[in-house]
Amino acid sequence: MKFSDQLKPLIMLMPLPILCATSACVKNTTETVRSVSDYGLIAAPITYAGGKDTDGIDTAETVAQIKKHNSRYACVVDKDCPVVGR
Repeated sequence: MKFSDQLKPLIMLMPLPILCATSACVKNTTETVRSVSDYGLIAAPITYAGGKDTDGIDTAETVAQIKKHNSRYACVVDKDCPVVGR
């Protein structure tokens, strides 16, 4: 086997590291820019197991978590944020 025949596979693989290294530099230009207002499209207020108000079905911890989530939801989506420090 000639020396040039032995180098042929190596020469064909030489561009591979360059292609691998430069592929990481590609910027994803198709990603949609999201804003805070999109939160209302993917989230919703959480309801209690018993309907609008808790009737003892939910634990106290669950009720606290529901109130916390719904408060954040109202603040972000409805712009109804509580005033802190007054």
